[in-house]
Amino acid sequence: MRLGVTAARPRGDQRDDGDRRAARGLDAWLRLLTLHDQHDLADAEPDTMRFRLYHLPARLARHARRRFLRIERTGPWADAFTTSWRRLTDLPAVT
Repeated sequence: MRLGVTAARPRGDQRDDGDRRAARGLDAWLRLLTLHDQHDLADAEPDTMRFRLYHLPARLARHARRRFLRIERTGPWADAFTTSWRRLTDLPAVT
């Protein structure tokens, strides 16, 4: 038995692990920066975030070389999404 030697994993598995880590980090920062006062989403699991915020019914519309995300106001989590979006866009740019 050799110590300190690990089996090589296929490259696809390594990429998937990195993607999962990045997604978890983005979810954590989103909750920390923008959803801290939303009691249902402040401590939400990634699956909950995905089903409540990322699968929100919306339409992407184009007009005059601009894109608009049209979110239904009657959606159950539309207010949380728009509040989160406003807070993200109000953050200062990194220099």
